Amino acid sequence: MADKESLESAMPYWETFIRECKFHAPQNQVKTSWENLLKATELETGKTEVFCCNAQIGFAATACTCDMKDSRKASYGKLLSHWLTNTVLWEQIRTVGGAYGAFCWSDFLDGLFSFATYRDPKPFTSLEIFNHSIETLLKKGLTESELEKLITGVYSKQIEPKSPSGRGQAGLLRSLYGFSYEKLQERLQVLLSAKPKDVLEFAENIREKLNTAVHRAVICNKSAIKQELNDSKVFKLPV
Repeated sequence: MADKESLESAMPYWETFIRECKFHAPQNQVKTSWENLLKATELETGKTEVFCCNAQIGFAATACTCDMKDSRKASYGKLLSHWLTNTVLWEQIRTVGGAYGAFCWSDFLDGLFSFATYRDPKPFTSLEIFNHSIETLLKKGLTESELEKLITGVYSKQIEPKSPSGRGQAGLLRSLYGFSYEKLQERLQVLLSAKPKDVLEFAENIREKLNTAVHRAVICNKSAIKQELNDSKVFKLPV
């Protein structure tokens, strides 16, 4: 927003900015149906979907299906994802790799265990770290002291005070998914009574899923694509 006089002063600089950045209106737009779009983005299990665009940084994601309807699996998934986010992913992807963010989370409602990065200069390296992160925990093991810290971190997020809108949204989602308050309390009790072997057994299950039922996606500059990913499905975005 600006007055007429300010706009007149700014226009010469704006035109120079557009010219130097080589902005142009979209051309040769391709029209397609929703069905064709869905078909184009179908991905075989185990392959990597790569979206190319003119960017200096990238984004990486990995997800696998995992049945977490059981209260125990849902709670162990929260503990595992919390450990991965705050140890391996933080150390190797954020601190060493230079990514702005790296996360892992478990969604028991959709039955997904997922990893993701953003503003990531090395997205393909991050994909490899996602897989190796589970191995790191299984080789290292989990002490009672480490588990206690994990439980404290996850439990505090579950019971932290929410704003009125936050409570309303949480209540609506629980109602839509048929997730009762009693069920929430049951999962909190499972969380508090978890043992190291419970988290490690769940991690072994995720390791198997990452080898057999995984989907991966990357957004990056075309020059960042590795040769070994030539068999992946690559899309060039018009941006």
